[in-house]
Amino acid sequence: MPELPEVETIKNTLLPHLKNLTITNIEVLYKNTIIGESDVFKKELTNEKIVDITRIGKFLIFHLTNEKIIISHLRMEGKFYILKKGEITKYAKVIFSLSDGNVLIYDDLRCFGLLKLSYKNCYKDDELLKNIANEPKDINVDLLFEKSKNSNECIKTFLLDQKNVAGLGNIYVDETLFKSNINPKTKAKYISYNELNRLIKNADEILNKAINLGGSTIKSYHPSKGVDGRFQNLLQIYDKKNQKCPNCQRNIRKIKVNGRGSSFCPNCQPYKNDSYNIAIYGEVGVGKSTILNLFKEYGCLTFNADEIVKTLYEDKKIINEVNKIFDSDDDYINKAKIKEKILSNPLYVNKLNRLIHPKVKQECLKIIKKSTKENKVFEIPLLYTAKMEDIFDIIILVKSNKQKEYLQKRNPDNYQFLLSINKNNIIKEDDADFIIENNGNINKLKQNVITIINKLKDRLN
Repeated sequence: MPELPEVETIKNTLLPHLKNLTITNIEVLYKNTIIGESDVFKKELTNEKIVDITRIGKFLIFHLTNEKIIISHLRMEGKFYILKKGEITKYAKVIFSLSDGNVLIYDDLRCFGLLKLSYKNCYKDDELLKNIANEPKDINVDLLFEKSKNSNECIKTFLLDQKNVAGLGNIYVDETLFKSNINPKTKAKYISYNELNRLIKNADEILNKAINLGGSTIKSYHPSKGVDGRFQNLLQIYDKKNQKCPNCQRNIRKIKVNGRGSSFCPNCQPYKNDSYNIAIYGEVGVGKSTILNLFKEYGCLTFNADEIVKTLYEDKKIINEVNKIFDSDDDYINKAKIKEKILSNPLYVNKLNRLIHPKVKQECLKIIKKSTKENKVFEIPLLYTAKMEDIFDIIILVKSNKQKEYLQKRNPDNYQFLLSINKNNIIKEDDADFIIENNGNINKLKQNVITIINKLKDRLN
């Protein structure tokens, strides 16, 4: 979606070519682009001269003679092209014929953008514009802080709200939060005055730099025909999942914050909250359950993915789906038969995982959504294999150099099969927020758990 720098670039690109030209005709190819009656829009604006183009937040404002105004919002993919008469773009929605013989085309692949007729004496009070806040360069941080300290919204959501700060969208919020060392999920109320002040200054600096470089050209978005922004070459964090953080070399993560893809560095941008959703993962036989029990001992709510699977296996529908995979006509989960099939053909593991992992993720999300102040700790052995890493705030990897010894003690007849399961386990050591080495010293494990809990508490201080 074009953000403030892209819209500013469009304004600066269009104005020299359109100023003092008269609109001689308007052809509306897609009526839903026009808010209000398209016939009135055409009648009122035909034969009017374009005298200026300005911008409010992400809105373009065309100023015409006789105090007439066009309010334009490009939304996802809206663009303006100046072409020769007779030329047309693939997704043209409105064509303005101009007095110099050219045409101004509003083009919109997604059909989300809009054009609206208004007038000089009232356009700033229009529903589209009246609640738009100041841009970062004009923000009163004192007033914004009063607003933020009472907000339960994530800071990213707070910044994307044009009623709080104008002009910021997904790209520039991610970049600003990274530069400010603030996690996108941290609630606005936990952002200190100094952090907010630094954040707004960084937002202004980033927006100015992006404007000077013509904005960002991301995937299908180009601000105008022949115009490509260059700021995307300077992006530090946006859309760089699994690439190395430019500051600390940790892997960049990408999560959803209120439905918006959000990239951040878990090391440079530690999440601050009064409670956390924590995942413990690692290979079979490294002591994950022991550590989970220690978290429980120290007041955390704990959940085990294996117990969730066990409950799922009691569901008749799931029993039938599992047995279908393994060509079984049993009316229960026959673990011996499943084990035999997996040993004969490892592809069965992938089929079973594709069925069960999404269901386990769904159950974990249900638990997470229940409001509670306590930390919730989940033992998820196949965290990355199951693609569940994005739903947790903190990831703890457990390792051990006594893995084989533990498995032989726990299950002497089955330990080789259990070791074979590790082949399907994706371990991303660079992604872990904490690593616990379990080599048999319970007191050391206890100290590790206490240290992690205290570090998470300290983030709010």
